Amino acid sequence: MEADSQPPVLPRPDARHNHGDSRRAWSPEFVSYAYALVASDEYRDMPCTTDEDGKVDWTIPTGRARGSKNWDGNQRRKDWWREKAADLGIREDGHWISRVARELHPWGWKPCQTCGRWMRLSYSYPTARTIARLNEGLDEEDLLELSDFLDIYEIADHLFSSSDPAPARRQLESAFPELVPLASLSVDEVKGELEAKVVKPQLRGRLSPGAMSNPPDRLDGFHTYNLCCRSTQDTGRTVENLRTYGVDRRAFEHWSEGNWEAANVLMNQAGPGECPLCGEFSKLSADHIGPISLGFQHSVYFEAICVGCNSGKNNRMRFRDITALRAIEERNESVVSWQARSVWSRVCPR
Repeated sequence: MEADSQPPVLPRPDARHNHGDSRRAWSPEFVSYAYALVASDEYRDMPCTTDEDGKVDWTIPTGRARGSKNWDGNQRRKDWWREKAADLGIREDGHWISRVARELHPWGWKPCQTCGRWMRLSYSYPTARTIARLNEGLDEEDLLELSDFLDIYEIADHLFSSSDPAPARRQLESAFPELVPLASLSVDEVKGELEAKVVKPQLRGRLSPGAMSNPPDRLDGFHTYNLCCRSTQDTGRTVENLRTYGVDRRAFEHWSEGNWEAANVLMNQAGPGECPLCGEFSKLSADHIGPISLGFQHSVYFEAICVGCNSGKNNRMRFRDITALRAIEERNESVVSWQARSVWSRVCPR
């Protein structure tokens, strides 16, 4: 049962290669994990796991130059995930690769590349709101801290550690009405209920996974950092960035031209379909043909591409984007904001 599982004990790290760089070093636990994973029965046949020297090629983004190391590895890995989905009977819709990655994983745990902390891959970690709900009525010395990153099973043990288990059952029932009634269940029986009614249903918003999925870029299908280091390693989710997000957005609204009201409506209209860049059938997102961060307008002209390609593209432009923007200009419509108009007209004169 998930509640009783433990992280695996893996061999010492492979010392033949240096891993990571000055930006992000690999923890010894993650190095051991990487080599053990590519040798596991589940991942042994994945393409492009190592280079010619036997060093693990962990991250393969889209857009590697043709002829470079594992240049076609992203697509080959995606084809591999598709084969595994068929083997497991998982339909290719929504976040299907993420579902395959969780079901396929040999241990259900992974260490953080940054700090080495092992965490469950399942939705086992209460969010800040859930922690606050669980803390209601607890004495000060028993309060839970989000920064401790206890999973829900460890929290159950913590709540049941007092001589009277009745308050523990009430706290869990309050945070998770799906459990009602817990009656006189023991802590082990309660953890079984948590597994069946809370963790497996993946109660998003109330629980988080130990690591977010990121296939096929990452070899195991998950982000290299875990929940414990997400706020520092995910540059888009640092405390400072999240704090200033609203200010930055309002600045963009004043800085960038375009039809913001119509564009914001259209940004939320994309649904499932085939991505024109990678051919993947998944949930599509609206991508600006001309990135706002490069001075283009927040207009109604978007391309519907998958979330992975949208994230990987960032603010880079392709020749097809420039061609599309020029075609819009041929209709005497503006595509670029005032602050970048002179640069655009020099680079791509009409």
